[in-house]
Amino acid sequence: MRSELVIPYRNGIQIVGDVLSVTNDFGIEGVNITHLLRKANISYIRLSKLAKQLLSAGLLEEKTGEGKHIYLITERGREYLKTYNQFESLASSFGLEL
Repeated sequence: MRSELVIPYRNGIQIVGDVLSVTNDFGIEGVNITHLLRKANISYIRLSKLAKQLLSAGLLEEKTGEGKHIYLITERGREYLKTYNQFESLASSFGLEL
């Protein structure tokens, strides 16, 4: 019998929550793209597309220098993350998953 690791599917809303959460965890120092890819468990292509959306929505800001891309969560991003976490908690209290 072969044991398989089952990785649950995340929808787009959950991925946005994960990216913002990881970015928030790194605080004012920001997070580089490598750490963000690993911690949020997302592919480079998907993160590139998502980062553009989050930047244009004002949820993230990007700082570049010396060939590095650093992402920081904005105040608007923190508000989104807080509301997302509250909604996730509410849904969970009803036995629902996002």
